[in-house]
Amino acid sequence: MARGWAVIDSLRQVAFAGMPHATAVVDARNRLLVADMVSSGQLEKFIIGVEDSEQLQKTADWLSEKLTEQALKNASYSVDAASLVFAHTILDDALSSFIEITSEAAPAYWQHRVEKKSIELGMLKDRSWDDVLKMIIQKEIAAIGRNDSLVKKSELLHAVCKPKAAPRNEYRFDAATLLQIDKDRQDIVHGDLLGGEIVEIETKLAYLRETWNYFFIMMHESFGLQIDAAAIADGKHP
Repeated sequence: MARGWAVIDSLRQVAFAGMPHATAVVDARNRLLVADMVSSGQLEKFIIGVEDSEQLQKTADWLSEKLTEQALKNASYSVDAASLVFAHTILDDALSSFIEITSEAAPAYWQHRVEKKSIELGMLKDRSWDDVLKMIIQKEIAAIGRNDSLVKKSELLHAVCKPKAAPRNEYRFDAATLLQIDKDRQDIVHGDLLGGEIVEIETKLAYLRETWNYFFIMMHESFGLQIDAAAIADGKHP
């Protein structure tokens, strides 16, 4: 989580810090491009109603400004899109990991969940019932990790952990918010939102980060999950 968010924060900080310099560079290139179109006569051919050189220059200046404006918007929207996809991935990976941990911390829940699952007879050969049960649970959890959405994984963790106390801060879990963020992520991946503005991007990124903390605290309070500082120092997962 820390490593992933460091990537997101660095991407956004560097992108926004470099925007003033990028604006000057992009604007200079666009003005050069439009100037070439003017000198070659292409711009006058493409634009209807240009009557004299003064109007042609005004048109060239307007076009240069619009090209630069759109380029900067595209860059900003792309940073936002990448940030949302990365943040979504961080939370999704965490939820999958937390669900996997519950197979050890809450075995009774998983035994009840898979008790009516069908199995292949070959799985029984030379294996104890405990080994077969473990394999079935692992298969179920792997399928959840691959196929279930953020909302479904969140609902599952709530069902396993059965949190009793309300959050200690102002955060409140909201499935509808996660559903909208998940839709935004799908729209980016499939191209519908790529190059477009993501409404309330900062709020959505903050919500994904806070949701990670919310579920980690839930896992801690339910099963005593803690971070091993030594594992972090060794570069291993906690």
